[in-house]
Amino acid sequence: MKQALLCLVCVTGISVGQLLFRAGALHVKGQGLSALWSASQQPLLWVALVLYCFTTVLWVHVLRTTALSIAYPWMALAFGLVPLMAYFVLKEPIGFYQMVGFILIIIGVILSGCK
Repeated sequence: MKQALLCLVCVTGISVGQLLFRAGALHVKGQGLSALWSASQQPLLWVALVLYCFTTVLWVHVLRTTALSIAYPWMALAFGLVPLMAYFVLKEPIGFYQMVGFILIIIGVILSGCK
């Protein structure tokens, strides 16, 4: 149960990081080097990077203590969690087939954890 919770924290951290990257990217102005400079000034991008670093360290811990065949399917949840969060937070559209796909991923994660 503890490992499942850690996996869930990792996938949530990665998903929130993606949302922050998107939100920060929407504020980047210019092209080329000026866009790079603009991106370096976006607090949301910095928060996303820190969150990714923390989540990566936690993921390394999970991989040290859990079989990859059990831990890795949890990361697939991000493929549904990110669009779902973007729908609620950024008001981005989400399609019916995306939701069906997310439900299938959830079923796959549950099945992969069965012994």
